[in-house]
Amino acid sequence: MLLDFFISTVVFFVTAWWLRRYFEEQGISAGFTRGVMVFVIASAASFAASSLVSWMTGEPSSDQQMVQMAHDMAQHP
Repeated sequence: MLLDFFISTVVFFVTAWWLRRYFEEQGISAGFTRGVMVFVIASAASFAASSLVSWMTGEPSSDQQMVQMAHDMAQHP
């Protein structure tokens, strides 16, 4: 779990830095839309990296944990 957090945080900041640099080179002016686009893409990359680490280590994802908790609660009246 801690490894997921660390890797996803690093991936987020590296992706955001790279995207900002790439958009500057392309001449896309800084603004709200560009900032949101960088945030969304970096968040998606971070989520993907975290999911990949969870899959590789064999840990269940948070979605699977939530489904299991809901199933357990439904089984006990």
